[in-house]
Amino acid sequence: MEEKEYQKISDIPHSQDVEIEENKDTVKIVIKKPTENMQTDMANFEALAIMYKCIKPSINVIIEYTKYEKWDARFGDLSKESSIYSRFLYRLIKFKEAFPNWVKISNNNIAEINFFEQLLNEAFINKKLSNNIPESKAGFSLKKGEEHQIENKLARTEKGNNYLKSLYHTLYPNSELLFAYNQLPNGLFNVGHDERAIESKRVFTTGMYDIWGIDTLGNLCIFELKRDQGNSHLGVISELFFYAIYANEILCNKDLIHIKKNRNHRGYEKLYDYVQSGKINGINAIFLLGQDIYPAIKERQKELKMLLDTNKFGINFDFLIYDINEVEKINYNEIEN
Repeated sequence: MEEKEYQKISDIPHSQDVEIEENKDTVKIVIKKPTENMQTDMANFEALAIMYKCIKPSINVIIEYTKYEKWDARFGDLSKESSIYSRFLYRLIKFKEAFPNWVKISNNNIAEINFFEQLLNEAFINKKLSNNIPESKAGFSLKKGEEHQIENKLARTEKGNNYLKSLYHTLYPNSELLFAYNQLPNGLFNVGHDERAIESKRVFTTGMYDIWGIDTLGNLCIFELKRDQGNSHLGVISELFFYAIYANEILCNKDLIHIKKNRNHRGYEKLYDYVQSGKINGINAIFLLGQDIYPAIKERQKELKMLLDTNKFGINFDFLIYDINEVEKINYNEIEN
């Protein structure tokens, strides 16, 4: 598709479970299913808001959602839906904080958002929030999808690491990617950083960083990978934005990053040591995309980066396009166990 096809907000497809109300100065995004995962078209409000703002820079965006009535406003022993819903609320709070000048929360939801934010703030003050650490090696299976295979090739083979490092160097010529690992968890728990993260203390559901690393300038590098062909969704924007915000608030906080123990895997001990020694100087959040990606993203990389980089947390966003032909040269038997 040509760029001219994406000149209006109405040109960007969205799920029928998302209502879009476009007025002269505002766009209202109504999420009817906030218990769906963030990468789906039903719950990717960050992606829609960012894309709409790129198309029409003068607008403000109002986010509204349908309340999940079974959520009982507490931490621990959550159902799957409640756990995702709690993360949805967290995402919305942080999105508003990141772009306070143009993102607003609907009056229909502000009371619940304020209440959940108060719960989080109390836990922060008491240093009772932390991530969960990886307790096993990252898995690999040929039965899983193409993205899983690409991710493992880049993160867990020497050739893949070298290729990823070369791509990174083209983006940041004054820096080098020191190492890369995959499948780092990012669940949030209401425990101190030296307590075990257990289900009865869960705040919200656990996701995984596709690939992460640290560069020679002390930047925590987060890569959100999408496959080379037929990817027609905007959810990658929501995923990477949340993962970067979470890393900035939890993983880079000496008081909140969970202490390393003898069950550490996936490079976690290196991350912990960097954070505790004060060597993390910033975050580079990188869309690692195939050459055949959704046109609305491909055509607006410059505008998307410029807008995302205005976030109040100082997180840097960028795009890297990988060549699937280079990845296919790597054999599966080279993947390290």
